Amino acid sequence: MTDPTLSAERRAAVRLLVEQERGHGGGLDAQLARAAMDMRPEDSRRLRALVYGIQRQRVRLLRRLEPRLKRGWTKTDPRAKAALLLGAFELTASDAVPDRAAVHQAVEACRAVGGGRLAGLVNAVLRGVASDPEPLAPDRDLEPLAWAVAACSMPRWIMRRLGRQLGPVAAAAWAEASNAEPPIFVRLRDEAPEGLSLQPTDVPGAWLVEPRPGGPVHEWPGFEAGAFWVADAAAQAVVELLAPQPGETLLDACAAPGGKTLALACAVGESGFVAAADRSGSRLTKLKDSISRIRPSGPVQTVEVDLLNDPPAGPYDGVLVDAPCSALGVLRRHPEIRWERTSSDLPERAAIQLGLLRSVAGSVRPGGRLVYSVCTWTTEETDDVVAAFLASDEGADFALAPPPPSSLDGLLDGAVLRTHPHTSGFDSFFAVRLQRAEG
Repeated sequence: MTDPTLSAERRAAVRLLVEQERGHGGGLDAQLARAAMDMRPEDSRRLRALVYGIQRQRVRLLRRLEPRLKRGWTKTDPRAKAALLLGAFELTASDAVPDRAAVHQAVEACRAVGGGRLAGLVNAVLRGVASDPEPLAPDRDLEPLAWAVAACSMPRWIMRRLGRQLGPVAAAAWAEASNAEPPIFVRLRDEAPEGLSLQPTDVPGAWLVEPRPGGPVHEWPGFEAGAFWVADAAAQAVVELLAPQPGETLLDACAAPGGKTLALACAVGESGFVAAADRSGSRLTKLKDSISRIRPSGPVQTVEVDLLNDPPAGPYDGVLVDAPCSALGVLRRHPEIRWERTSSDLPERAAIQLGLLRSVAGSVRPGGRLVYSVCTWTTEETDDVVAAFLASDEGADFALAPPPPSSLDGLLDGAVLRTHPHTSGFDSFFAVRLQRAEG
């Protein structure tokens, strides 16, 4: 029988981890929301800290677990894996739980998911983890990439690529920043609500919430009243790159979940118009909810459409393509992504991104502008996509344009917006502004 003292957050965490180890995980945020539906707020917060902490420390945990598994990690039952990760995390990366309690709770968690016969294995392995010192990570100064793999739980293929692009030392700094708890940035509809402490950033209109209020964002002062919405400062910089003006007609081609749509609608005002397109009806529903809460000054029309196969008509003064991508630039917000991506995914994603640009190009009016952005840093999805578009028939009328005069200068690499958490404190984003020739 399962020990009734097993905490609610551990019970939920081990169930969620089992699904992930079986490859049925899906979106971690959605899983956590479902798991926490009937939980007390404090239990929900602890659940999130456990699951995200395990994702951020996975390599570090496996270095302690794998040597103690005779059959190896891949052949171990998913129920035991989940309990071992839970226990190893509390033994290794948390000082809040005594070792004996961490082992006991992990064993009971294993039983809670039907792994009673595996409880002895979990108990023995975790007792070994508790009694032996943690292996040292490689020396950061001598082997920065190897250090990042071990200390920051980054896949080797990611660090090899980043090492080539940024250099080993900068890549290690990126890994450290990308494995930390992320800051929260907001954009205001009008005035800042009382009770929310906001600090300015290098992006116009983007505010850092510091210090943070307690509790989840939807309980913060002003949220229900639509005073603000959450969006990383780099994502807000993309909107600044498009430079929406009052009265303009704009298209947000990959709109959901909608932070950029809201900013565009506020900028164009009552005399403007924003079309918000997305192929996911469920994600558009969330965008509609945000529109109802924020009530931007400009009108927004949501459209469920697959723009790869159904090009928009236009003409639009400006089009924003914040394309679906590998999302390797937002690992601090979605740490599980690093384990879901491989380098072989990149060509397919790049093909979709190029297809979207070619599809929407004709809807940009002569003299209008097109902004392409992705929350990643891989060459295949950034510079290579832009080069391929400009070399295509659809991109023949476009040219790389300098960003509008603004305070974004410190975030620019020439005419290209590139941000990273270890330099700007923002997520890793890439964006360019392309201008269509006059008719």
